[in-house]
Amino acid sequence: MDASEIPYVASLTPAHHENLLAIPLSRYHKVTLGDREIACFRLRKVVWGKERTLVLYVSEKLRAGQLRGLKQGSGQKVRPFR
Repeated sequence: MDASEIPYVASLTPAHHENLLAIPLSRYHKVTLGDREIACFRLRKVVWGKERTLVLYVSEKLRAGQLRGLKQGSGQKVRPFR
């Protein structure tokens, strides 16, 4: 991708970048996208061997889905023991 100079967007796995999870939400800034407002944090970090610009944000939709999955998963594991 770098050789082609085509701009791109990628996602990083939090498990491989745990230090990014330590950035408190109080350091994020509100950004308006269309009719939505989201909290973002912008920084530079070496990723894939090159310094890159990262924009972090918390996806409430993804968070809600993860919580639903946890609740469903824990409910399935608890039921057989009752």
